[in-house]
Amino acid sequence: MMQTSPAKSQFGTKAEAIERIAPLLTYCKVLPWYSFCAGEWAKDSTRIVETILDRFGGRSLIIRSSSLEEDSDQHSMAGAFASVVSKN
Repeated sequence: MMQTSPAKSQFGTKAEAIERIAPLLTYCKVLPWYSFCAGEWAKDSTRIVETILDRFGGRSLIIRSSSLEEDSDQHSMAGAFASVVSKN
């Protein structure tokens, strides 16, 4: 059985953390979002793209990664990558 560190089991991925804290926020809000795992993408990327188009239509999107390997109690990737909104 594989062990996970306390930080990984406590915080999870960014997507999991956002899902847990969004209802608790009082001074800010989490905008509409959608997440999926790599396995879901590999199995049916067409369905995922269709779901994104249905939910967000022609709005601009920011796509972010969310992985247990990105942030932990030992290191953080915060600020390592830019989020760019493209106006196409």
